[in-house]
Amino acid sequence: MTVYYVMLLALLMLANVRLRPDRDRLLWGLAWILLVLFVGLRDHVGMDWNNYLHMTRWIEIYDWQRSLERAEPGYVLLTEISLQLGFGVYGVNLVVAMIFVSGLFSLCRVTGNKWLALAVAYPILIVVVANSATRQAAAIGILLWLVGSWRSLGTTVRILAVLAAASFHYSALAYMGFVAFDSNRSVAVKLLLIAAVLLVTGYLVFRLEARTRYLETYVLAQRARVISPGAALHVILNAVPAAILLLYRRHWSYLVPSRIVYYLAILTLILLPLSLFYSTAAGRLSYYLFPVSVCVFAALPGAFTPGRGRAVVSLLVSVGLVLQLWVWLNFANNRRGYIPYDNLLFAQSGAAHVH
Repeated sequence: MTVYYVMLLALLMLANVRLRPDRDRLLWGLAWILLVLFVGLRDHVGMDWNNYLHMTRWIEIYDWQRSLERAEPGYVLLTEISLQLGFGVYGVNLVVAMIFVSGLFSLCRVTGNKWLALAVAYPILIVVVANSATRQAAAIGILLWLVGSWRSLGTTVRILAVLAAASFHYSALAYMGFVAFDSNRSVAVKLLLIAAVLLVTGYLVFRLEARTRYLETYVLAQRARVISPGAALHVILNAVPAAILLLYRRHWSYLVPSRIVYYLAILTLILLPLSLFYSTAAGRLSYYLFPVSVCVFAALPGAFTPGRGRAVVSLLVSVGLVLQLWVWLNFANNRRGYIPYDNLLFAQSGAAHVH
């Protein structure tokens, strides 16, 4: 577990020191490389590891049409290329890590403190999500870039970005609702577009042959009153900064890079009561809403005047992140899938299997 703590503490240290511009750029580039290797070359890490091995094997055996019964087209195409090159699941993971980390860095750069933003994303988005949910990590990476670049993008580019994310995980199509809402259309047209987006997203998600697993995981288990406390916690972790942002939106407008973060904050609060009944589904959806936490907590210390007040807030945020990681590593139901952490760079010769 040591590697998890070391990386977080390093990020927090960099978030609380003043660096020369040239050294900051060097360390920022080094952090990108280290995180890509940390996520992309993980070996037998994450609760979904075996599921992706089976999916890779399925894509290797069957044709394109049968493969699309198990995964989205973007992921199938990437897997096909990796298999042809002989890299298997490791090649896929490395490319997805590049997409995810690049998108995350793009968002972090437009926050109040990019190093602190990266630290905020680390316990959940990097350790938990990117190290396991490969398809969703790719989608999240593209959407993080979209959120960070929202102001400078036109509607066409926003749509293309959402479609690219959906090619890895259909649930990302939900972001099309934000594109519609932020358009110049009338309220009635916006509502119709959002409803259409929800219907199409639901259809595509559940049409996969793996829809039985989706239903069992996100819906039927809830009818049996199987509650995922970890998933509910993810929603709460987003709800706190969402409430802060909306309560002080007039005074703290600089906390967010674009209006879409406000939309994400509103959806987060709507999701909070739903998590009591569909905790797992709400928890998965909350991963797409983490830009709220990243933006708010990264800028929160700057909302206070320089001196003791700002230092105390920065310390509280840092302690909270370490505590969050400690609780997850010691008490989460799925923690065993991440411990110990192994990496292909340190695997013994012949110990790692490409497929």
